[in-house]
Amino acid sequence: MVFSTKFISGAMSQKFGSFLNGRQGLKTNSLSDPFGGQPSVSGENPKKTVYQYPLDLGGTPNQGHFVMFYVNTQDVGKLRYDESVKTPGGRVIATENGEQQSESTATTSSFMSGPQKRAATVSDTKTDNSPNKIFTYDRAPTTRTNMLIALYMPASVDVTYASTYEGQDIGKVATTVSTVMGADNKGKAFMGEVPSLVREGSQNAAEQFAPGSRTLDFARTGKVISNRMEIMFTGVQHRSFSYTFKFLPKSQEEAKTIREIINIFKFHMLPEVEGNLGKSRNFITPDTFDIEYQWIGGKGQNPYLNKISTCVLENMSVKYGGARFSAHIPDDEGHTPPVESEISLSFKELELITKDHAKRGY
Repeated sequence: MVFSTKFISGAMSQKFGSFLNGRQGLKTNSLSDPFGGQPSVSGENPKKTVYQYPLDLGGTPNQGHFVMFYVNTQDVGKLRYDESVKTPGGRVIATENGEQQSESTATTSSFMSGPQKRAATVSDTKTDNSPNKIFTYDRAPTTRTNMLIALYMPASVDVTYASTYEGQDIGKVATTVSTVMGADNKGKAFMGEVPSLVREGSQNAAEQFAPGSRTLDFARTGKVISNRMEIMFTGVQHRSFSYTFKFLPKSQEEAKTIREIINIFKFHMLPEVEGNLGKSRNFITPDTFDIEYQWIGGKGQNPYLNKISTCVLENMSVKYGGARFSAHIPDDEGHTPPVESEISLSFKELELITKDHAKRGY
């Protein structure tokens, strides 16, 4: 009995050590990929810096589908995720050690330190307004970075299409005008509407001078005059997309990747102050995101799922810990990563989706 108790306790400590003891060690090496010969997220993006969770994303049969997030930085902005600053005429490039430097400046420090230190390099891919995009005004151009975030596909993803309609009262005057304007003989049409127009007008005038007279007339005749209600199309609502991802790191590298993913979303959803931080009232708008549903081995987006146009990240919430907060033992930097964390992201599209977009898979 004692042996059984110790055996079960030891097994549960290994499996749920962070829950029972408060801390649990993490493997220092990255996870092995049992399907190493198969296509992977990083393998299909050889010139990109890919932050993915889990690290074996695409390496297991049930993780073949994933959500890809691209970051588009504002061209007028100067700050970059790794704290480098764009200088006029200097394009930010990647160095061999993963840090960033400008072609005309020295290497700068990374936003995060340690072995996981990586840079968001700026590519030549412009994402400025194209003719097929529907905006209410011209937007400032952006540049897509070489940084990608690939996260596991949630249990379900949804999309809502909403056209807005409003009810409008159609009175006798509006009916008369519409009838006359649509008639070939406008004079004859107008004369045909005069009797009912005069009758309703006299009733409205009598109601103003003798409140209740119209009610008595309705009661006497048993007939009620009421405006017609017509439903009118007024516009299309912008689509919104919400995702929740739970992170349970299984190695030190995975814990640091999770930290980077959270910081990247946080950094790029916030505005930048232009000029003096203490005095300026000018903000550079936050960066934008492109979202795609992909699967390992496929060519680009999954055509069975809807496409998503360029979005802004409206809300982001981060929760550290589950039933209670618990952390792993310190990593090689002396920091203790949480055993569990969760992020909730709410995106909104900048474009209005029309029939043309629907034909193209949006």
